Amino acid sequence: MGRGREIVAVGKQSEGFDSYEGFLRLERERVLGNASQIGAAVRSLLAGNEPEKALAALAEEEWLPSDVIERLDRIAELCDLLATLLEPTLENLREEAKPTLLAASSAAQEITTTQEELTEAFAQASGSASAGASTPPTPATQSRAAWLRTWFQETLRPLVKRLSRSLWQIIVGMTNPQSWTLQGGVAIPWLADARISVTFGP
Repeated sequence: MGRGREIVAVGKQSEGFDSYEGFLRLERERVLGNASQIGAAVRSLLAGNEPEKALAALAEEEWLPSDVIERLDRIAELCDLLATLLEPTLENLREEAKPTLLAASSAAQEITTTQEELTEAFAQASGSASAGASTPPTPATQSRAAWLRTWFQETLRPLVKRLSRSLWQIIVGMTNPQSWTLQGGVAIPWLADARISVTFGP
């Protein structure tokens, strides 16, 4: 636990904050800003005629899950949930910090998992062959998937990583996690890429 708090303090000092509260307020604003950007980006993608047609075609060809559009809608809904959970001021947030941040952590983890799984699906569909596929993707499939893979990697993934990193700073700063599990996917300051599963103490 001490290691996490030490890293947060280093970040605070390096950015010139004169109080720990000021650092946490900025991280909260970053989470809210990134959640808003992710939600807007996903909704903009789904509102476009060509992206929606490409997603539907890839799902029909079984390169993507049949519920891919619903899963993208779910990302936008989870971003709205994060905004609702973290909208209160830090002072009010502290009153229900553990259940609120546990819900926020679960939402961020679901967003990250969906982003990772769909990025991998686009990578397979944009390649010349795919594990488990009886036939290689057609040129049209490769073109659709390559465009969507680029969007996920260059637009969505950086926003998701920044959101998760800032949320983790808030979790460590406002609670005393009893334990956490780390998996690939989310950048945490002293680790490379990890996805967070948090267990709070009493």
